[in-house]
Amino acid sequence: MKKIRYGIIGAGGIADRRMIPGMIKSEHSEIVAAMAPHPDIVKNTCEVFHIPKGYVTEEALLADPEVDAVYIASPLVFHADQICKAAEAGKHVFSEKPMALNSNECQKILSVCEKANVKLFVGFNMRFHNLHQKMRDILIKGGIGQIVSCRAQLTCWYPEMENVWRLNKKLSGGGAFMDMGLHCMDLLEYLSNSEIQQVYALTDTMTFSYEVEDCANVMVKFSNKSVGYIDVYFNVPEHVTTCCLEFYGTKGSLIAEHTIGQNETGTLYYRKIQKDLSYSAQQELALIEPAVYASEHGDLYAKEIESFSRSILNEEPLITPGKQGLHMAYAAEAVYQSAALGKVISIPKD
Repeated sequence: MKKIRYGIIGAGGIADRRMIPGMIKSEHSEIVAAMAPHPDIVKNTCEVFHIPKGYVTEEALLADPEVDAVYIASPLVFHADQICKAAEAGKHVFSEKPMALNSNECQKILSVCEKANVKLFVGFNMRFHNLHQKMRDILIKGGIGQIVSCRAQLTCWYPEMENVWRLNKKLSGGGAFMDMGLHCMDLLEYLSNSEIQQVYALTDTMTFSYEVEDCANVMVKFSNKSVGYIDVYFNVPEHVTTCCLEFYGTKGSLIAEHTIGQNETGTLYYRKIQKDLSYSAQQELALIEPAVYASEHGDLYAKEIESFSRSILNEEPLITPGKQGLHMAYAAEAVYQSAALGKVISIPKD
């Protein structure tokens, strides 16, 4: 069976915890090399996962003729340079989100990848959750009528720690929103099949003392005229929330609990009006018993890398193409601008 041979840029962290185990499960993926700037980290990764070759520079990995594509999981500040180098070396690229620090870097990335004729995929893995796929199918088919409003929430406990790049604004571009809010924003767009056009945001560092925000609350307006709400927190433990995902429409609702996150878990509740609503019939209105769907408990990382590999092998459409990375960069800039100015900001069109 034909497989895409991957090199890992940024061994350790999310690569070790999530993506490499996911790649091993993917039938069309094979890991042939790993890279980290610290020899001990790359040595450990290669030993634990039986990866044949380890490198301490991306240039050395990209010069390896056995590498067909790269997975980039380095700190965000390095993404733009590494993606461009990979593309220029003729390697297809899977980049963790965000794609880059800002929209200017993202525009350059897209230009370089287009010129090099390589595929670029951005890791918004929550699109692949089986219950999110179910929600998308219901919404696109009009299963709750016209979408009126939606909400996505993601929380974690992220106290001050030394030498953590996510808490350094120059390295991360932002805090709770950049790290988690973009996942929520992308997911709401994907499920509703509608693009966010405007944002109004409030961000703050209210619990901890680091330089990025530990909480962000964002209201968004979609092209389908619905309104969404995103709330993300570094200062609310995930165990005290349901990390809810909600859609409300003229004929029903979809409410998911514990589906937003790194694991394919949770439950989906689907409520639908039994008959058309009229003022005189409101008292007689009956709801169908809520349909309840449980997660299949798969591996989101295995699913997304399999999707990317099949896109390369079979020319299948990219589920999360590089242009979505640019759109999310515009969105992030609009969110932080809105929080700074205290007004609604429109997101530029790609």
